[in-house]
Amino acid sequence: MEGLTKLEKAVLEMLVNGKAETFKILRKQYLAGRVIERHLTGVGFWTYFSIPDSVERLPGTPSFRFGDVDADIEGLQHGAGFLLQVKDGYIYTAVRLRIE
Repeated sequence: MEGLTKLEKAVLEMLVNGKAETFKILRKQYLAGRVIERHLTGVGFWTYFSIPDSVERLPGTPSFRFGDVDADIEGLQHGAGFLLQVKDGYIYTAVRLRIE
């Protein structure tokens, strides 16, 4: 994906790493997409993506979010967690850093 930081790339690769068909489609979207915006929240950040219409959409155009990637980061007492949000079958936002 174009425009990712090292952290975003590492996290996204972990988030879309799975054997189910859903993960295969999300991986294709990840590889074809590009970063269009980052929003700093003061307690984390959101990274927004654009996925070309030519890339396969998840069947049924679902919207959901998930996150099973956590990190220990120096200076953060409770670490950080990361989410991937899918909107209408496409990756929408990701790598929301939840600082605790």
